[in-house]
Amino acid sequence: MARPGRLVVCAAGLLAACVVIASAGATAQPQRAGSRVTAVSNPPAAVPHLLTLRVSGGAGSVSVYASPARRLVKGSVLLAKRAAVKGRRVSLRVPSSLPAGTWFIVVCPAGGRSDCAASHHVMLKAPTKLAPAVSARPVTQTAQAASGTIGSSGGTLSAQAANGTRFLLTVPAKSVPDGTQITMTPLTALTNAEWFGTLIGGVQLAPEGLALVHGATLTITPKTRVPAADQVAAGYSGDGSDLHEVPLAPSRIAIVIPLSHFSGAGLGRQPGGASLSKPAGTSMDAYNSQMAGIVQQYRAGNLSESDMQAAIGLVLNAMYNTIISTEVPAGAKSLDAAESAISDLLYYSYVAALYGVDDNALAKVTPTIAKLLDAMYRLIMSTEVPPGLNDDDAAQQAITDLLRYAHDSALLGINTGALAKVLPTIKQLADGIYDRAQTKCADNHDFTQITKILKVDHDEQALGLAAHGFTEDFKCLTFQVDFDSSITITPGGGSKGTFYTEYAAKLTIRFTDLAQDGTPFITGSTTGSFTQAKGSVTDDDLKDTSGVMQGGTGAPFYVDQFTIASQPQNPTLVIVPLDENNETNIAAWPSEDMTWNCFGQPTAHNTTDWWYRGWGSDHSSEMAVFGEHFAFGLELQSQPGAVIAQRTWSISADDPGSGGGWSFTGGSDALCAGSNDTPHHHYDETTTVEVTHTPGS
Repeated sequence: MARPGRLVVCAAGLLAACVVIASAGATAQPQRAGSRVTAVSNPPAAVPHLLTLRVSGGAGSVSVYASPARRLVKGSVLLAKRAAVKGRRVSLRVPSSLPAGTWFIVVCPAGGRSDCAASHHVMLKAPTKLAPAVSARPVTQTAQAASGTIGSSGGTLSAQAANGTRFLLTVPAKSVPDGTQITMTPLTALTNAEWFGTLIGGVQLAPEGLALVHGATLTITPKTRVPAADQVAAGYSGDGSDLHEVPLAPSRIAIVIPLSHFSGAGLGRQPGGASLSKPAGTSMDAYNSQMAGIVQQYRAGNLSESDMQAAIGLVLNAMYNTIISTEVPAGAKSLDAAESAISDLLYYSYVAALYGVDDNALAKVTPTIAKLLDAMYRLIMSTEVPPGLNDDDAAQQAITDLLRYAHDSALLGINTGALAKVLPTIKQLADGIYDRAQTKCADNHDFTQITKILKVDHDEQALGLAAHGFTEDFKCLTFQVDFDSSITITPGGGSKGTFYTEYAAKLTIRFTDLAQDGTPFITGSTTGSFTQAKGSVTDDDLKDTSGVMQGGTGAPFYVDQFTIASQPQNPTLVIVPLDENNETNIAAWPSEDMTWNCFGQPTAHNTTDWWYRGWGSDHSSEMAVFGEHFAFGLELQSQPGAVIAQRTWSISADDPGSGGGWSFTGGSDALCAGSNDTPHHHYDETTTVEVTHTPGS
């Protein structure tokens, strides 16, 4: 009788059945080490604590690996060095040290790395521990910055770094609102990340935080070639905070970084690529890092496109579940959480379509986003608008969030009437900012508020709201100028005596127009008065001739420009005295109030330039003289007050001119005709200019 396990079947056709019978009744025998592994079953979608696999081949013991590809590559992790195969099954505990990521299972004969088999599917180890966020230190090349306007129809913007690296930003349609001003500034350095390596090229994108409803891409073309295996992409917030790895687009040639919002993005060179362990401050950062590793394997040729899509699909599914289970519920109660959940859902849908995982992902998330937008609107109206009615910062935040709610609703086709819905509230908030700025300008004499006033008016016009207009914008810029000047003139040569004049002008100046550079013209005019004009001079050279100055009645006085809004700490007052014909000529002020006695016959004259010469001589340290314009540098009072600026100077000087002195031709007696050829008159002057802020006058 044959012993168990020794049954021999002679019929060739029954050989297979005989083997099965023999195997079933036989004691298991160790299989030869080095036998091939021909197949291995797929692991579960999530990494288990205990992993059980079906293994085909003749190996009695095997080595089991977790690999980022369907073969052993750099980054593979040994799970079991020698695991026994029993009944074509092998079981092992997965070490907790296995990094988060997507893993194929590769099984080889024990101790070998050939004759191996790999699973067709991957398993995912979700991130369980988040590290403190890392901050980078970006250094920008301002001179290389590029700016442009992109709207709802999409567009592109290009820039080039000083080292020749080129950047192309591509924004698809319906990703940003119309009229969006975008600036792209290349970087010279991005430090404080060992895993990132050496910066190849990067950019800072503004406005910071701009949400891209349908994403965007940044294409980087380095000056010199960088091997795909060494390329590492990273993103960070505007100030360099939250530095994290991001995946590249699925191209084995072009270097393209997908973007979900504006911040900073760059490409680094790290031999062999980024390490598997990188700081991840948030779950989204961790999922991005996992996808970056998958794309890196694909671009290196270690994964097929379908394997890449399957692995990324597993990560995206975990990302979606995290957003739905943790972020969305929080978004119903918190505005920040709602904005974060909306941003992450949009990113999920964008990446799912970009990598060919799910072209309908946007339709999948839109109903949830609609609910979050409704919650966002309610939260803005209940928590941000009330304080915004009395506080500028709160008002600006509420306006920003209301506009984002409206734009996102419109771009996603959720509520095309959202903008009209929020505009009345925005107008109320903006007018509050405007009115508070006008009050501060008027009451506190704070002229820096003009910048805020102009911005509010500009923004309201851009939204199609009723504008205030420049006249109202600058109504705070109304001033009173008091000008008082006294000069004593002592003629030189053979003349004896003095002339004394006092000139005073008081006028209101206010906004009249804008200069080409945007500086407001603040001007005004009035008629000044010679409050005193007296004295007499006897000229021995002109025989029995003497000049007598009598009281004058006035002369025009004009302030050409008072510049204060653009230089609030160093205002400049430009004064232009005019003659009786309103022409710029300050050489005839006492005008016909001067008479000469020629043998007792009074004769009127209208040519005297003494006041002009006295005022204009030796003033280089006090004022800038531009032809017949005089620019006074004034200093604001250190404490707010109605008198915002004042300047007083006293000068005692000789007229440095030569020839002329004064002349006259009037009178019927030719003996009186002549001139004083001895100049160098002496002037003693005291002048005061005082500017008072008089808003509303």
